[in-house]
Amino acid sequence: MRDAHVTPLSLMAAPAHNLFNAMTVQVFRPDCRCMLKPSALLQAHLLTEPIMSFLTSLFGHKKPRLTDLQLNIAGWQLYESGDTSMAWSTPEQSAVRLQLHAPVQWPFALHDIAAATQYWQQETAKIGGALLELTALNIQGMAALQGTFKYRDPTPGSLGMYFVAIIWLPVKQGLFQINAEAVEKGNTGFREAVVMDLQLKQGNIPPTTDEPELLDSADALFAKLRESELRCLPSDDRQYDEMFPEHPLSQVRRTIALCAQHIQLAKHVRQ
Repeated sequence: MRDAHVTPLSLMAAPAHNLFNAMTVQVFRPDCRCMLKPSALLQAHLLTEPIMSFLTSLFGHKKPRLTDLQLNIAGWQLYESGDTSMAWSTPEQSAVRLQLHAPVQWPFALHDIAAATQYWQQETAKIGGALLELTALNIQGMAALQGTFKYRDPTPGSLGMYFVAIIWLPVKQGLFQINAEAVEKGNTGFREAVVMDLQLKQGNIPPTTDEPELLDSADALFAKLRESELRCLPSDDRQYDEMFPEHPLSQVRRTIALCAQHIQLAKHVRQ
């Protein structure tokens, strides 16, 4: 407000509608006793574009548009574009989606990672997934949240995992969301098996003495695996991403980090 060229400091604390009336007097009042009401001025289209921009800077920001967030990353192929959603494919065949939502009210503050983690653990478990990590970000001076999740691949019969990394970036009157997604294909469970072996050899996981459950068929084994509760495993730790650079979890982490580095926000959504 101090940069708005309003002389009376008493106007700083005035309600918005009173401030509008006062500003109309300041901007438009000639040396006479007559003037149009603000509503009449608007209806008569007497406010020029520069004045409208000036008043917008005083009384609030226009609603954000999807194009107010730019992701200009070389090599990405745009395959979907709309008013509230855009999608790209990366050279690694990961999918990236940018969305613009209405504002949301989360039951936690963005800086309270413990509360945010508890919330997203519960919400993700409700749909059969697992939260792997959650961190706070600062993007061009704006507070943001980044999470990484895993779910079961919804493809019938698949034992693979579906990994999603998300950036939530709240702005005035909106919420930008960026998803990086990749699905485990081919031989599944290789990363988990290798890390499990490493952990056993390092003594980080005590050997089990429980008798294994005997199943009648491979189908029964696969069904049991698909029905088991997902949880965060040692192999999900980012320290193993370099060992498995082609793994979809490693891919979505790289991709979402690239997004965070390249986000360009329009000036008016950062004010």
